[in-house]
Amino acid sequence: MKNNQQTFHLLFDISLFTGFIIAFLLDWTGVINHQWLGIAVIAGSLIHLLWHSAWVKNVLQRFAALSDKLLITFFVDVGLAFGFTGILITGLILSTWLNLPLRNYLIWFNLHIAFSIETLVVLVIKTMLHWRWIGTAIRNLFHRPALLPSPLHRAPTGAVPQLSGGKMISRRDFLAVAGVTGLASWLAISAVLREISQPVAQEATTNEIAEENSTSAEPTATLQQETDIAEIQSTTASTVETPTDFVATAQPTQVVVEQPTAATVCYVRCNHHCSYPGQCRRYNRQQRKWSL
Repeated sequence: MKNNQQTFHLLFDISLFTGFIIAFLLDWTGVINHQWLGIAVIAGSLIHLLWHSAWVKNVLQRFAALSDKLLITFFVDVGLAFGFTGILITGLILSTWLNLPLRNYLIWFNLHIAFSIETLVVLVIKTMLHWRWIGTAIRNLFHRPALLPSPLHRAPTGAVPQLSGGKMISRRDFLAVAGVTGLASWLAISAVLREISQPVAQEATTNEIAEENSTSAEPTATLQQETDIAEIQSTTASTVETPTDFVATAQPTQVVVEQPTAATVCYVRCNHHCSYPGQCRRYNRQQRKWSL
């Protein structure tokens, strides 16, 4: 019964960690799925906290007499709670559900990224603090008990490998947990760095396009003016004076120069394949007026 509960907790925690890593891959999930996945991960974290509420209560009651290891574990859990709270608040402000008119969108976006990275770093620290439990639970899951160390090759006290619950937790288990956690974290942080660099590059490209359009508008307007003046002069020169007393006076016709309508340049600030004006909030619109 205990092993079944341990296996359930292990699979639940692995699912939470996997969902949190996938939430970083916004190119794969899209905005809508990212929002629902974030809510699911935060809800799962609250369930995880409720399961260990007795431990939290005991730690708070004996806070002054805690060992250094328990203090580190407690503050790591506080860091996780702080990070998930920040992710939830900033995520709701940026979400398409509330659809708030944000003038300082980039500030909230950067805060959301900062809370996500902080939570990921603290989560990696928490995983490494519990690597022995994770190794034992994985061995029990696949029914692979570790061999007891030979009496002639017993490890000194405090060194790895150690005995935990009658089973040896080897250095290989530590490297496996650290390797998987590190690889997943590197994948998530790489996705975040790409996400941050894309708006800057696209904004620079858009500014270049706007400048090119503004410079090309002036020669066009000047050419239109020269064409209108030439038409007026040719009309005046073509007026012929008659031999009678009647002199035909050429009346210059009024030329109406049509003003080009305001051009609107729409460009996408993300690559999540959202159709404007869809639910994605990372579109930007820039309008430019033509002037003679």
